[in-house]
Amino acid sequence: MLEDESLIRDALAERLGLQVSSSRLRGEVDGAPVEVAISVTRQVPHHAATLDLSTGQMTPIASPLQFSVAVHLPFRPRLDAGLKVGPAGGFLALQAAGRVGPEQRLAVATPEPERTSALLGPEALAALDAAFVGDPGPTLDDGGIGWTWRGLAPWPTTDVITEVVRNLARVWTQVDTAARTLDPPKAVADAWLVLAGMDLVPGVAIRGCPAGVMGEIRGAGVSVTVAPHHDGRWYVRAGVQLARPIPGNPKVLREDRFGFFDRLGAMVAGRPEIEVGDSAFDKRFAIRSLKPDELKTVLDADVRKAMLALDGLVPVELRATSIDARGPVSGERDLVHVVQATLALARFVADATDV
Repeated sequence: MLEDESLIRDALAERLGLQVSSSRLRGEVDGAPVEVAISVTRQVPHHAATLDLSTGQMTPIASPLQFSVAVHLPFRPRLDAGLKVGPAGGFLALQAAGRVGPEQRLAVATPEPERTSALLGPEALAALDAAFVGDPGPTLDDGGIGWTWRGLAPWPTTDVITEVVRNLARVWTQVDTAARTLDPPKAVADAWLVLAGMDLVPGVAIRGCPAGVMGEIRGAGVSVTVAPHHDGRWYVRAGVQLARPIPGNPKVLREDRFGFFDRLGAMVAGRPEIEVGDSAFDKRFAIRSLKPDELKTVLDADVRKAMLALDGLVPVELRATSIDARGPVSGERDLVHVVQATLALARFVADATDV
């Protein structure tokens, strides 16, 4: 068993023909883009020990090693199938229950089962199932294919990991090839009809796959993409890219989404919570920045109003270089309003930042 992280990485690089880049492996395997991350960590520190109170002696604790490997094969561009595939349960639990094969070990969620069957096919599902050799296991969605193994010894061998990656590459090739020949799903065709009927501002136009609009408004990049959500609704990703970063490492997001780690990170970074003097905005969002005055300049009355309007449809988050919103929407009216609110937000941000 190899216990040295660099040795494992070098062995996999040689077997798969990948290049080491920034402690990761990157390249192509059988024509599929692949990125592999590997880490070996200790469960407890080297210096950990137990104290025998009766003798006062310290006994070092054996420090087990935990191995983790994560593989990602992205789809570029993203698919528009609203696809979600993953394990139907834990690896050992499924094994103990005698469940075998993709039908019993994988869960597939999709708004269009027939299209999903054409995208995946029995061979791709079988290859994905063959990659399920431990927890958490393989996943597949519109963004790409992922596989993770994490645990203590016995670790999977480099032979096993190599075979998993080659199986995932087969799945990627099957899905990528099918996606180029299939007609767009009904939800995407419907979204196209909605977008085609909108009056867009100069500099912004309807884009290809995935369906959406993209462009630039006075230096501020803007995009809204639409894909089927696995529950049958549309899933939108809206974004405004700022022409120049906002100083102070700011972060603004819904108060109820500002979790423990967000607060811990803000505390460690020394970013105080601030208010902008708008009761509705201050109540809706948690606002953090090392340079409050710089952030308040961007968050003028028009920007705040547009952010509140967009956040009423899908959750909004502001960072130094962008304002992003993503989430499912239920119908044509909400989709139109998301696009309109995003375009308005881009225009107001451009005004506020003097782009």
